Amino acid sequence: MHIVKYEDLITDPYTVAKQLLNFLPELESLDPSKNGLHDAPYVGPNDSRGKSLTDFIQLKGDHYKLTRNASITQYEEELLKECGYTTTWWNNISMPN
Repeated sequence: MHIVKYEDLITDPYTVAKQLLNFLPELESLDPSKNGLHDAPYVGPNDSRGKSLTDFIQLKGDHYKLTRNASITQYEEELLKECGYTTTWWNNISMPN
């Protein structure tokens, strides 16, 4: 099993892609234009599902950016830690303040 955190995917897609391809080299590429997803029957010509992750993030803009300003309860903090969102993880992730 390989766990991918959404925040890592959005803030550092190239590293996550490299990790995914190292974990599952049979994929060979995560580029939708190379694996046929960009023109699959259910994906329209300008559908965001056919774009690479970096193109998608650029298209959607600030909506997908993360901030550290959310306040959470002690219970939520414990759940986050159980899911791998440790103090070390928060200190290492590149996010705007």
